[in-house]
Amino acid sequence: MLYEEKKQGVTAEEIAYRLQSDRSNISRDLNQLHKEKRCYKEKTRPVRFFPCARKLPRQVASPKETPKIVDMDNFLKKNPSLFHQIEQGKAAILYPGDGMHMLLLGETGVGKSLFADLLHKYGIQSRKLAEASPFIQFNCADYAHNPQLLMSQLFGHVKGAYTGAEMNKMGLLEKANGGILFLDEIHRLPIEGQEMLFTYIDRGVFRPLGESDKDHHANVLIIGATTEKKDTLLKTFIRRLPIIIDLPSLRERTTEERHQLFDGFVQREVDQLGMPMYFSKNALKAFLHYKCELNIGQFKADIRIVFAKSYARSLAEKVDYLKVSSKDLPDYIRAGLLSNADHRQMWSKCDDTNQQAIQYLPSDNTVPEVSSTPSESTIYREMNTRYRELEKKKASAEEIQKAMEHDLKTYFKLTGEKEQLFSNKENLIALVPENIIKELEKILRHVTIKTGKVMSDKVFQMMAIHIYNLVKRSQQDHVLKNDMHEAIIDKYPEMYGVAKECMAILEADLGVRILEEEASYFIMFLTHDEMDAIEKLAKVQVIVIAHGSGIASALCDTANQLLNHDGAIGINARLDEEPQQVFERLVRYIKNHQIADDILLLVDMGSLTTFAGELEKLFPLKAESIPLVSTMHVLEASRKAMIGCSLHEVYVETLKVNDYMAIYQDRKELEQVSI
Repeated sequence: MLYEEKKQGVTAEEIAYRLQSDRSNISRDLNQLHKEKRCYKEKTRPVRFFPCARKLPRQVASPKETPKIVDMDNFLKKNPSLFHQIEQGKAAILYPGDGMHMLLLGETGVGKSLFADLLHKYGIQSRKLAEASPFIQFNCADYAHNPQLLMSQLFGHVKGAYTGAEMNKMGLLEKANGGILFLDEIHRLPIEGQEMLFTYIDRGVFRPLGESDKDHHANVLIIGATTEKKDTLLKTFIRRLPIIIDLPSLRERTTEERHQLFDGFVQREVDQLGMPMYFSKNALKAFLHYKCELNIGQFKADIRIVFAKSYARSLAEKVDYLKVSSKDLPDYIRAGLLSNADHRQMWSKCDDTNQQAIQYLPSDNTVPEVSSTPSESTIYREMNTRYRELEKKKASAEEIQKAMEHDLKTYFKLTGEKEQLFSNKENLIALVPENIIKELEKILRHVTIKTGKVMSDKVFQMMAIHIYNLVKRSQQDHVLKNDMHEAIIDKYPEMYGVAKECMAILEADLGVRILEEEASYFIMFLTHDEMDAIEKLAKVQVIVIAHGSGIASALCDTANQLLNHDGAIGINARLDEEPQQVFERLVRYIKNHQIADDILLLVDMGSLTTFAGELEKLFPLKAESIPLVSTMHVLEASRKAMIGCSLHEVYVETLKVNDYMAIYQDRKELEQVSI
């Protein structure tokens, strides 16, 4: 036998050569034998297979053995340059008592959240933390300009703490009791949040928002993370988070470590798909040397995108393997081949570098370092569904590949795998032709006139992509069937008429023929917004104008998040900006967004209070203004507008906030006098 001759595991290549058979068939058979437990395999390059009589050189510990601390040890093997950082983290976890609070430093994407998660696992495996101890993540940047909401999220609140607080709410600090609270972008905490967090760190107690006389206790290890440099941080942070761990960027890591990361990410995708992958040597070199500005996060996303494109090709070509060469890579990755760095020593250590392709095979016994989330396999499921649809329509291999590559671009835009969701038209135009965007704007204006509905940005984006695909389908005489077509038009007869009118506009302007079945898709888009009911009720638009950097938008963000409704609009006025310039920006905003409701202006001071009268001269609407705007004003005005109150009702009720604030101030002054 070949195994007896070599006295080591055998590869698919060796068996194929001996039997003069196709290597891919041999590989498939070997993997099937492995699944049936009729042979073992070792994850090397190339993968080696062993008969059952021979156990793998590296065996998993039996269940009776004492559990080993493997996650951190495996991480160290693959990231030896992080030895000092890992030792720091272990020491902080094992420190007598409740451990020592930590601060992780590093650029975006270096793996701070992964490192914190590994420390949590280490705490459990070393029995410093309980098996079920929580690990809770919170990004402080999301609430940087909303101190009230931030304190509610972190520390909880009691009923009546603020308008809309209708019941007691547990904060994340209490939810993390007995475990770890990971605060990402901790430097973005506002002063109020810092003070409350420092009180907890110093004394071990905190008070929910609105709680005046009762301290709450929790046993939580705090791990903060920041992209800021150590010398720019406040000394209060340094003092209270004494263990500072600086994680290096990807460019500071060795090529060998980058290779390990690459192997790990690739193997995870291969295992998920259950298909072998062949990377050309040049493709691998490019990945190991290109400039990856956003570090490990971008590195992983780039690998996933390349995999998804290769998977699309494999479906179109009907092959059971994936392959990537340097020509398949984006230009910025392929530029890694031009790197001047000399890595011949590293390449000489790699197995099979004399081969043009490096092989990765699926394995059942691989456990990824970080558990895969359900969303990570979504793209492959969607591609399979899309492929079956195209195949039923008897599309050619070239048509299938083009359609799926377009859908891939759409997917990665929408899910934020590579970039954030396109939030403006400039970014959307990169994906959808500008004439489609303009045509969509036209038909949505028609929808607003006919129904009073204003579509959200999300619907705008979805419709833009759908219409682009619709035009392509009509040119190829492909029909997208909707089994719910009859039921949808029966449920929305009025919207069916509007959808037909929109389709007629598109047919006339774009010169395409749109089939009846498309009407149901249009109806689905036009009735998508969950805020439709609120939009119909709303009669008043609340607009906040205030001087200073981000003041107005911060006030609106706070109110909108507390009320879970994007009702208030903020316009920030520069301190050196003339009132006329601010007014012109306000007018442009009203025109561009086709605001037809009455308007309540909440302003801070000066001649901004005169804007309401000027708006009534320019637009067929009523307007009022209230000066000395505060968070309470914006909350009250937005709340009344949400439930459909008239402008007069919203104005009068919001003015009452001044009375409440005056009473509160008087009471506060009396308390100070009595003291």
